[in-house]
Formats: sequence, C-alpha cells, structure tokens
Amino acid sequence: MTHKKPSVSKLLDLLNKPALMYWANNLGLEGMSLKKYRKRRLSLGTSLHKQVEYFLVDGLIPDNELLKNNFIDFFTDIEVLGVEQKVENEFFQGRYDVKLIKDGKTYICDFKSKFKKTYLEQYLQLTAYRMIENVDNIAVISLPDFRFVDISLPDYTIHENILINLSNIYNLKKRAMEIIKTKKETNKEYYSPVYNVRRIHSDKIRANSYNPNAVAPPEMKLLEISIWEDGYTMPVVCYYDKKDDVYEIVDGYHRYTTLKTSKRIYEREQGYLPIVVIDKDESNRMASTIRHNRARGAHSVELMSNIVSELVEAGMSDQWIKKHIGMDRDELLRLKQITGLASMFKDLDFSICSGLNDLESRTE
Repeated sequence: MTHKKPSVSKLLDLLNKPALMYWANNLGLEGMSLKKYRKRRLSLGTSLHKQVEYFLVDGLIPDNELLKNNFIDFFTDIEVLGVEQKVENEFFQGRYDVKLIKDGKTYICDFKSKFKKTYLEQYLQLTAYRMIENVDNIAVISLPDFRFVDISLPDYTIHENILINLSNIYNLKKRAMEIIKTKKETNKEYYSPVYNVRRIHSDKIRANSYNPNAVAPPEMKLLEISIWEDGYTMPVVCYYDKKDDVYEIVDGYHRYTTLKTSKRIYEREQGYLPIVVIDKDESNRMASTIRHNRARGAHSVELMSNIVSELVEAGMSDQWIKKHIGMDRDELLRLKQITGLASMFKDLDFSICSGLNDLESRTE
C-alpha cells in the first residue's frame, strides 16, 4: 500500500525549536496573549498574501494602495512561473508561494509579512521546494513593501540531507507508532458485548431484511410464555445505524417480535428491550445473523439463498463465506445452484441440509 507523503511542514515540526520558547515568553512579559498575537499576525499575513495571490492568478487589483503600487513596481521585470502550486517528490509534498524568474535565474519564493530574519526552518522549507522544482535559488518576498531578499546558499547538500533524514525519521516514527498501536490493541483486554447491555425502547429498534431464521407458531407461543414467566434473560444483538439513529437487529428478531405483539409483555416492559451492540459492516452482520441461527432454530432456504447471492455480489469470496458462516464447500455450492429456484421451497422452513435432502427425495 502506498503511504501518503508527509508535508514539508510536518517534517519541520520534528525539529526542536527552543527559540520559540523565548519568543513566547517575551510576549507574556509584554502582557500579550500568544494566541491573540498569532491570530492577529496570521490574519494580517494571510490577507496580504491572498491579495497578492488573487492579483497573480485572477488579475484582481489589491485593496491596499501601497501593496498595489509596490506590487506593480516589483513584478514589472519579473516573470511568474507558478503561484500556490502543490508539488511533491519521493520524500515529501507541499505547496510553494511563488516560482519566478529574476535577473535570468529561477527562484522559489516565500511571502512573509514584514520580514526581518531568516530561521533554519525557512531555509529548509524553501530548500525542499527547490529540490522538487529544481530551481536555481531561494528567496523571501517581504510584504507589503515587496522587498526581495535572496537567501540562496552556496551549497544545499547539508539542508537537503537534513530534509531526507527528517523524512526517514517521520516514516520510522509513523511505523513505530503503528507497532505500538497494534501492540496495545493486541494486549487490550477483550470484553464481550454481553457485558454492556443497554435498555432501548423498541421504537428505536428495527428488524433486518435478511434473517433466514423461522420459528413455527407453537414455538412462538412458548417463547411468549417463557418471556412472560421469566422475563428477558438474553439481550437482542443489534447494530447501531448512526445515519438513521436506529438499532438494527442482528439476532433476536423473535424476542423483539414478541414484545411488539404481546400486549401484556409490552406493558410490563414499558416497550423497552435489553440489547447489546456490535459494530460490523453489513456483510459481516449477515454472517453474524447466520452463525447465531445455525446453532439453533430453522432456516428459510429462500432467504439463505438470497443472503449467499448478496454476499457474492458484495465481492465476498467462497473462502470468506465458508469461514464466516460455517458452510462447507458442498453446502455453499448447493445454495448457489438453487439461488434462482428458491421459490420452490419458500413455504418450507428447515435446515439447509435436511431441506436439500427433502428436495432430492421429491424429485427422484
């Protein structure tokens, strides 16, 4: 799998920047909030920067009169090659401010509001874009006076090596964090859903459309008596659909139906059901429903065939279906064969194997 390249800014964040601590401390001594100062400076810098960008890209005249005059004077003898372009190489990616030609040389430039001093991070940032775009030099353009500051280096080898090593450190750190995360997840104590039973009103619960389990009327009556006499002793298994804000049943449809159809149980329980929640996609929920049902009760051949058809259409392989539903090869093959013939058995409720045997005996 191809990993997303880190941005130049993320790489520079790996560097220790002690000067920032002194700068923040001085602001505090002056009684100025760091957050407020950064917001004000960012607003000013962004505004000037955007006005220049709009002029270069769309030809919109800057609102600031000084900026407009300085802009026109500055760019008279300069050829702009690119503005706010996203670029990348094998190590990193980012977006430069402007690429231009001045005095016959190509430059990658960074716009800075009231520029005063160049720091290592700025050299590295512009060097990174220089590596990607293969230009001659790097420079800073101070706004709003459009003072051009050439900060080119006689040799970029050390800075380029720093960037490549930062890229390697970033990727190694990312891998290390992934290993730690995997280890935590592996060592995390597992708690079955049944330890987190919730009391949810039945109006917030809905049936699924694929349950292949069928219970005959006498057994449904017995279930109603059992729930009336003993109460709900097993929670209904659900999946929470965030979009519809509803709990969809994975297992326990007949316990839910009993609550909805038995007036005495509904009144006693005040319409509430005990549920547990599992978080799985639809294909895995189908598999969960079948696993719960195959250990008990009967299955509708038509619905089982439809589920197999839906899983195949969803891209699930035979191996996935056999593993997650607990089918052997012959059973899966038979279900596939009768997918289009399920209407022949739609009134029959029985296990797959016994149902197929009945069909075979009828057709002999």
